[in-house]
Amino acid sequence: MHHLVKYRYVHRDVDRHGNTRIYFRRAMGQPKFRLPGEPGSPEFNARYEALLRGEADLKPSVAASEPQPAPHWFGALSVLRRGLVNAAVAKRNGRQHASLRAPAQCRCPR
Repeated sequence: MHHLVKYRYVHRDVDRHGNTRIYFRRAMGQPKFRLPGEPGSPEFNARYEALLRGEADLKPSVAASEPQPAPHWFGALSVLRRGLVNAAVAKRNGRQHASLRAPAQCRCPR
């Protein structure tokens, strides 16, 4: 394997299985692009040169951290959690939460 020193912006990472991956990244916080093959191989050099030129049609290997929309059930889960937390606080304070009262005990306006 050739030394990575002669390639600017090239970094070597070892994954949790011990496999070595070679990536191109201009700066921290920028997307990483995986480089194929061994350094010095034609496919490696072609991809490296394309990335140096800044070709935008190449997709990063690691997805950019864009905020993803919450799942449709997240709102209901949030409401349920809020109710459970309120019930736990009421129980801790020696009161019964309104959601846990029987309908006859409910002090709701009629």
